[in-house]
Amino acid sequence: MRKIYPIIDNDFLKKNNFHKIVHFLIKNNINMIQIRVSKPYTYKLLKKILLVKKICIKNNCKLIINNDLLIAKFLNADGVHIGQNDSSPLMANKILGSNKIIGVSCGNNVRIASNYTNPYVKYISFGSAFKTKTKKNIKVLKISNVYDYKLDSKTETCIIGGINANNLSDKILNKFDLIAMSSAIRNIPDIIKINKLYKKFCDE
Repeated sequence: MRKIYPIIDNDFLKKNNFHKIVHFLIKNNINMIQIRVSKPYTYKLLKKILLVKKICIKNNCKLIINNDLLIAKFLNADGVHIGQNDSSPLMANKILGSNKIIGVSCGNNVRIASNYTNPYVKYISFGSAFKTKTKKNIKVLKISNVYDYKLDSKTETCIIGGINANNLSDKILNKFDLIAMSSAIRNIPDIIKINKLYKKFCDE
């Protein structure tokens, strides 16, 4: 079953009502959220993340930390998302434990993705699906390559990059298990619109 996978960043956490938006996301069928913030992890930032964690625990929602095994361990998060220049899935499993979720970013390189088809990796993330302002020098994904990978793998796949209410119904998203969104889920009106489109998308 496909799922929307919200990514909470610094801009999200700067909002005065960020905790209300997290509540609203979970109320709208979200059961896994990723925290992706820039370092350093200040006391103020950690306090906000701990509030998100508290909301997630109360509502049975998984909390994933991006790129930082030590913070994931410290917070006893449900898992970690790692990139090509971060720790290996083996190290993540060793530090966090075998019951944690491990996600891996592979960009648009399916060859690299094939290297992560192992018991430690829960999902593999591909992107960018569309042009995005979130990251610089991003290459748009060649979707046909991922389709071929998906046919040969049981590992869940995630699509990320520039996904919003204007392109959510695009057919290229149809084959992915997780649809990651960042800037598109920072406001409740946008979440309402995306949720309606997503329900229609899943019924097709």
